[in-house]
Amino acid sequence: MLFKAKVLYRGQEQIWEYGTNSNSVTDCWGIRRNPKGSENVVGPQEDIFSISVFLGYNCNLNCTYCYQKEYHNDRNKVIGGIHMVPQFFERFKAMKLEKVNHITFWGGEPLVFWKTILEMVPRFEEIYPDVRFSMITNGTLLTEDKIDFMKAHRFSLNVSCDGFPDERGYDLLLLKGPELKYLMEQLGDRVTFQATVGKGREDVTPALNRFRKMLGDKVRVSFGHPVRATSAKDPANEQCLTEWKPYAESIYKNWLEHPENVVIPKVDDLKRRHLYRIQQDPSTGMCGASQGTSLSLGLDGNTYSCHAGSGTPTGTLEDYQNRSFKEFLHPDFINWHCKACPVRVACHSGCPITDKDGFKASCTGWYGLAMGKYKAVWKELFDVELVEFFEEKKESK
Repeated sequence: MLFKAKVLYRGQEQIWEYGTNSNSVTDCWGIRRNPKGSENVVGPQEDIFSISVFLGYNCNLNCTYCYQKEYHNDRNKVIGGIHMVPQFFERFKAMKLEKVNHITFWGGEPLVFWKTILEMVPRFEEIYPDVRFSMITNGTLLTEDKIDFMKAHRFSLNVSCDGFPDERGYDLLLLKGPELKYLMEQLGDRVTFQATVGKGREDVTPALNRFRKMLGDKVRVSFGHPVRATSAKDPANEQCLTEWKPYAESIYKNWLEHPENVVIPKVDDLKRRHLYRIQQDPSTGMCGASQGTSLSLGLDGNTYSCHAGSGTPTGTLEDYQNRSFKEFLHPDFINWHCKACPVRVACHSGCPITDKDGFKASCTGWYGLAMGKYKAVWKELFDVELVEFFEEKKESK
């Protein structure tokens, strides 16, 4: 589809065109700004490069905007434990997945399962000597000995520590200041802090200033986590972002002023798609599992459609090649809304853990995040400030 784009070039307003099918950008003089490219469709691939290990829903917090909250009190919230590790690896080794280079531990809160992680890491390293690990944690259980272990075993960490204080009931920057500084000293740029953005928090400037004040001018912060609702009944509906423009503008302006501090997730992927005019296959979703290169596993040996263990198992280790990607499509919502969206390449049509109502409620937040990415990419590649997309019409053949 073809959209018009309002841009500012050296303070002058211009109207450009953007074709979502091929990521083509044409300026106001009719010149194609990204004329070269493969224009190939990128779809699911066969080789597995990344493993997501889902450990269980257990968490030491109970944030109301957490997209796993409906599972926290489920009687089956613990799907595995340290006693299941030997059998898991017997099955895993038999699969002979030879190209894995990255393994991520997921919860719940992964640090609740620290003993299991301690048992699994050296076993994975026996199979993949050069593998790197990562996890997303709320940070409350961080200690120096855990940080030392993560440094020794090449971990990257995303610390989700700035949310809605009334919901979390604590301030991690005050509670764990020394540990967070030690974490930064030991892991360097492999540490990113994550701030939740929602209604009333569209301007990320105060949060960024506080991170810089508390943790120094080398801190790396991602504001790419808008609150998402899972259904119409989800209490998080009230916290979902409703003003996408100030969110996109705030991310972009702070990225311009503090590029060393502001991390815009997956902006390099969007840049690559523009440079080479790579199309987005509509059968792929927003996260790695939907691309076919990542495999989400539970300790029970089941495969899942989501790294956070949502949905029902899609199969087992032994038949992982037959796992279905259909849960990433949301066909009803996509046919109604996403096909006519100019930023779908960056959003990938949302998250499979939401139903149609939750998807709709969360849309403006993800649109704002996607526009923040577009603004950064267009500034880098074309030296213009993207203001907005508008006036949809059919793309000519």
